[in-house]
Amino acid sequence: MIRTITVSAVAAGLAAGVAVAAPAQATMSESTPPGDHCVGNVDGRLLGCYATEAEADRAMSGARWIPLVKFYARTGYAGKTLRLGGAKACTVTLNDVNYAHPNLGVFGWNNRASSFVTRNHCDMVGYDGKSYRGDHFKRWVDHDIRLVRWNNDISSFALS
Repeated sequence: MIRTITVSAVAAGLAAGVAVAAPAQATMSESTPPGDHCVGNVDGRLLGCYATEAEADRAMSGARWIPLVKFYARTGYAGKTLRLGGAKACTVTLNDVNYAHPNLGVFGWNNRASSFVTRNHCDMVGYDGKSYRGDHFKRWVDHDIRLVRWNNDISSFALS
């Protein structure tokens, strides 16, 4: 499902730092993380990287963590992955920002995603610049199997 709402007000709020607090200090550099399937919190903490998605699932099965967005390195929901989650689901409304991250580079994923899917009531707006700057999705989107315009061009994002 794709929900439509203008995001210019959200972008302005994020850029001004109104809607979201700054993330915790990141634990990754902008280099590629080890392991093909990484899991992190939307606050910027990497929780681990694993050889397979099944290993990542097992590692997170007992955690108080729910998945919010999953990025894939290739189109068609394929390749290496980065799953980001938090303590609670997104709200079902689009007039608020539930989570956001100003720099996917802290996970080694700046300009790396080729497809994505959201979970737990979330929709996403991606930005081609860090700190919610630059061009961005024109509406909230819950998935994209092939990021034609946005392939390898997402540096920050917001979830609602």
